[in-house]
Amino acid sequence: GLLELRKIIADMYSSKFDFPTSADEILITTGSQQAFDTILKVFAKDEMMVQNPSYIGAINAFKTMGMSVKGFDEIDELHDLLNCSNDLYLMSDFQNPTSQSYSMQQRQKITNILNQKENILIEDGAYSLLSFDETIMRPISADCKNAFHLGSFSKILSPGLRVGWIRAKKESIEKLLVSKESIDLHTPTLNQMIISNYLQENDLSKHIKKIKLDYKKRAEFMSE
Repeated sequence: GLLELRKIIADMYSSKFDFPTSADEILITTGSQQAFDTILKVFAKDEMMVQNPSYIGAINAFKTMGMSVKGFDEIDELHDLLNCSNDLYLMSDFQNPTSQSYSMQQRQKITNILNQKENILIEDGAYSLLSFDETIMRPISADCKNAFHLGSFSKILSPGLRVGWIRAKKESIEKLLVSKESIDLHTPTLNQMIISNYLQENDLSKHIKKIKLDYKKRAEFMSE
């Protein structure tokens, strides 16, 4: 991925998520959806544990890779459900489709289980910057031994440019490079440059505040 764009994303993790990150820990993907294939080509096991219910796009990606998908309802269930043949996918913020978020206490509980079991976590952070009350929670990935945190500009800037990313340890990113190159060599450079230039010349936080007003109106309408 474009170095300048990776630096901007890394700075966002460090400043907004309290999750110190360098550009070498960011891999640009063609939309966040591509992150599933990129990760699973290298790290796939037989089964993926997911929240009940869970994001249909992720479920389809796991099944396409030949994995079985099993849901869980309560965090405590993970003690018995996680094993050497599976890993965990979840959205910790504004989960799709339930819109629920995990509290800090729940996040710590999941972290403890994952670090004890040593399973991989794929944490989907597509909505993490969109809290109506301006609260940004520290990702579960920040305290896990083996984790991939996924992000996307689709919900916060421009869905049509199809630019997302994976945040992981440098050694994990290096393993993913071959997988990414086998899919499409690289995410279109022009798309990355458009976003990078926009972010260097504009305040993304102000833009997000603007679009959250529209998201909030839609949420209130649906609630009514």
